[in-house]
Amino acid sequence: MNKINSKIKLIGLISIITLSAISLNQSAGSISGNSGSKNGDVFPVIAQEFNIDVSEENDGFRDISVIIPIDEITTDNWMRDVHMRMSIFDSKYKNVEFISKTNIPLESGIYDLTGDLKINGISNPSTLQIEIYNKGDNLFAKGSSTVRLTAYKIASPGMGSMKVKDEISINFDLKL
Repeated sequence: MNKINSKIKLIGLISIITLSAISLNQSAGSISGNSGSKNGDVFPVIAQEFNIDVSEENDGFRDISVIIPIDEITTDNWMRDVHMRMSIFDSKYKNVEFISKTNIPLESGIYDLTGDLKINGISNPSTLQIEIYNKGDNLFAKGSSTVRLTAYKIASPGMGSMKVKDEISINFDLKL
């Protein structure tokens, strides 16, 4: 009887997860990455705050919206942060945004999540490879992508050999 009750609870939990909307922020995990200069220095890029909204399923699809306030992106160095905000980000735009409409199920597996990434008002197609997995009674999503600054018409900031590389790696690990 106990096994039957456990299975019924699990089926009920899966139904709730697959049908409900989800809202996540930094308390659910992290969005971070790395960048570096052409001379080999590497530094972190961390989203201290973010909001992720996953809609309820509608006709087999969900809308996903990720909003990262530019003022909440840090490299763990205040002088580099000020320079980053002045030389990379256009002050007219307050957020980095990722928008997707997907039919990826909220169940264990590895998926390519396609959508549009918008930086400085410029939107480009982007693909995130994600892994959705169970850990205990919880469902998690982790993944990565690479962002090229030149795709958003951003010249590599810096001086001489201290210029920032064109690529920024992005990683995330979130409890759904």
